[in-house]
Amino acid sequence: MTAFGTIAGMIPIALEQAVELERLSPLADVAIGGLLVGTLLTLIYVPMFAYSFDKNKG
Repeated sequence: MTAFGTIAGMIPIALEQAVELERLSPLADVAIGGLLVGTLLTLIYVPMFAYSFDKNKG
């Protein structure tokens, strides 16, 4: 939820609609991409790997 809130807050900067913050548009693009990739890796791939390496699968 925190990552998505941060992404939502950076969308106006990334779209160059924020007054006096047009220079930060590339930084916002990179931050949004990093947050999306990091969130997806954390929520999908880490549990998949943990499940695959679990010795007590039952």
